[in-house]
Formats: sequence, structure tokens, C-alpha cells
Amino acid sequence: MLQMPSVGLPYEVYATIQQEHRAELIGSDLTVKIGPDSAEWLATLEDWRAVRDGITGVEMEQWTQPWYQTIKDGSIAVFPSGTWFVEVIKQQAPDSVGAWYFTPFPAVEEGGDRYPNFGSATCFISSATDDPVAGMEWVKVWTMEPASTLEIGLNQLGISVISKAALESPIVNAPHEYFAEDQAYWFDATEAFALSTYVPPVTKYDAEAGDIFNRYTEQWWLGNITDQEFLQSVADELAALVAE
Repeated sequence: MLQMPSVGLPYEVYATIQQEHRAELIGSDLTVKIGPDSAEWLATLEDWRAVRDGITGVEMEQWTQPWYQTIKDGSIAVFPSGTWFVEVIKQQAPDSVGAWYFTPFPAVEEGGDRYPNFGSATCFISSATDDPVAGMEWVKVWTMEPASTLEIGLNQLGISVISKAALESPIVNAPHEYFAEDQAYWFDATEAFALSTYVPPVTKYDAEAGDIFNRYTEQWWLGNITDQEFLQSVADELAALVAE
């Protein structure tokens, strides 16, 4: 996940549009993909601007006390977030049973992907562990055993299960008490992983590339540089980064 600049759109919105257009900074082959001639990036900027200019309501800063209050009183229309957000709802608004509904993001074109991929829960084994084999056995139990993945991970902690097999689970198929119309929330949230058709490439340059990208993105949102200047400047700095 990239850090987002302090202006513009919330990360979940702008990164979703970027993914749906398959707009990449650096490809899996380590070539620079962003640039002034990139159809994917030109379409992304167009949609970013259209969404931003089309907002008629009020945006709020996430993870602030006023924002938490809106979860309780229902005064925000939509929370673009991950499937884990249901746990925030349960903690912040335990009385809002039956008041919610999950829907995927709109596609940028008819029939397009509506499920961005921002990753999921990750297990790590420390390089300092005395018994990496035992550590790996724990990872296998946590990620593959139904008693761990479904009963503890999903049912108790709200961690989505990335498994088509989980779609057969009674826990996943049951209507969720916090969602309207008897929506089986965890079925829709779990199926989302299977319906996502694109995973952004991950490279060793991502952290530095993100810093470069954000610096120019902020200036673009502020209107200080044009589309072409933005795309060319990022491309130039990324090309120098990859060439080092």
C-alpha cells in the first residue's frame, strides 16, 4: 500500500481507480510504466479528477473522534474500506445491528473489475527464531486449518479467509447480524478475493517509488503542475531510480 498525499482523494478511492485502470509505477519486469503517453495513467487522472470534482458532500479525516462518531450515528453515506472494517463497526457502534450493507466499488468500465487488491493478513517468521520449522508449522495451522482460519481468524478477529473452500463454511454463509437484508457479509467479503482479477506488481523499489509518486501527486492535486508535467516528472525520477 502506498502512503497517500495530504490532499486529493482517500487512499482506498484513488488506489482503487488506479488498480482498475491497471496503472502501474514500475512493472514486474522493473520497467517504468508511468509516463505522459500511458493510456492507463491518463485515464486514471481523468477519473481521479472527475470523482474529486463530483463530490458534493463533506469528507472527513479517518480515524478521528468525529469520524468514529459518524459510525455510531450513521451520518456518513459510505465508508470505502477493507473487508476487515466490520470489526471497526462492531467496536465503535455495537448497537448498529442490521444497519449496514456491503457492496464492491464501481467499475471504471462496464464489466470491469470491482475488487481492488490491497493485500490481506500476513504471517512472518523472524530470522532470529531458534526453530523456523516450528514457525512454519504454526503458519500452516493458522492459514490452513478451519479451526484457526474460520473459527478464530474470521469469526473472532474479522480476518478474511483467502480460500474458495471457505465459501462452503456455515460461518461464511450465515447472515451477518450487522448487515441488512440478511446479507451473508462474510460470503461476499470472502468471494471478493476470488473475483479480484489483478494484483499490482511488487518490486524492491516500491518504497522509494511511492515517495517520488506522492511528492508529485500532491502538487498535481494542488493544481501546481499539469497532467503531462506530473506523469513526465514521476517517470524521469523512477527511470533514474531503476538505473542506479
